[in-house]
Parts: sequence; C-alpha cells; structure tokens
Amino acid sequence: MSATPFILAPALEFGIVSNSGALIEAIDNDATVEVAELLDPTGEVARVHPYKNMSKGTVKGHGSVSVVPGVGDAGVGASGGVTIITSFKSSEKNTEWNGWEYSYTVYPNAQSS
Repeated sequence: MSATPFILAPALEFGIVSNSGALIEAIDNDATVEVAELLDPTGEVARVHPYKNMSKGTVKGHGSVSVVPGVGDAGVGASGGVTIITSFKSSEKNTEWNGWEYSYTVYPNAQSS
C-alpha cells in the first residue's frame, strides 16, 4: 500500500476572519398612538380619535456602522414618514468588539421639511 501524503491546509482557511460589516445584536421597538376621547353627557366615552402615531426604539450591535443623529434611516424596516435618529452611543471593551447603540423615532404620517 502506498501512503497518501498528508497535505496541510493554509493557515488562512482556519480561525476567525474579521468582517468589516455590522452585527446587529438587538432591536427594541415600541409603537404608540395617542387617543383623544369625546365623552357623552353621562360621562361615557362616545367617540375616539387616534392621533400622533409613532414608533420609538433602539438598535444595538457591534462592528462598523454609519448612523449619525438627525433625519436618517434607522435600518429597521420603517416605511414612509420621517425617521429621526435621536442618539448614538459607542463603546469599547478589551473583551469584545467595539459596540454601538442608537435610538430612533419614526413618525409614519410626517413629511420631511
């Protein structure tokens, strides 16, 4: 029998490869609507009118991201209206990738000025 030579794979094929993209860890979203109530003479609610629809939330992750506070895209699938990035926070730790977190508010019925 002849022995098949053992071939070593190049070192680059094993291990963790750095990725230049972003890894989203968590998305928290809270959709709200305010309601105006009109009472009848007995004090019961006779009519309601919903207004001021909005969604607020936070996105947390690691890696590179190009989000800045102001009017922008929250990257969470909001359609229509105006999205405002209200805050951006970055963090560094010796034991993890550099992290980030940003908060947003989506006004679905608004128009950008």
